[in-house]
Amino acid sequence: MDAYLRPLLIELGATVPVPGLVVLESDTDRLDDVPVPWAERAARALVASGAAAFVSRTPLVQAV
Repeated sequence: MDAYLRPLLIELGATVPVPGLVVLESDTDRLDDVPVPWAERAARALVASGAAAFVSRTPLVQAV
């Protein structure tokens, strides 16, 4: 994700303050354990960068 998508987004003018989230297919059975630590780190980075004002309050991951 960060090797290909991030450079493309930056080239298109996007700001990408946090690393991308990649979930392996083998980890899909434990989705509660994978994105939560990433989201906590991303939230801290967004607050530190001042970008938190632009982030939706909608949860990033919802249980299906």
